[in-house]
Amino acid sequence: MVANSFNYDLGAVWQRITRYRTRHRRDEHAVFGDRYLTIQPTLDESTWRLYGILPAVAGHIVDTALTRRADQFPPATRRHP
Repeated sequence: MVANSFNYDLGAVWQRITRYRTRHRRDEHAVFGDRYLTIQPTLDESTWRLYGILPAVAGHIVDTALTRRADQFPPATRRHP
């Protein structure tokens, strides 16, 4: 397959590659069905709970966004039970 690809231009190579990467609706459902992200505030919104499952790229985006904003968050206050 790779040896034959030297006879094609780049567009033809990508077209042949996509034939081998067919995606089915059930495969997409399995991938997207496992993703969820929940953000839940307390009643007074003094704290928030964030949990869920994200794929690697989305998890990296959330981590990067929170890291960049970390210095702008107000200091944490200690809650007494």
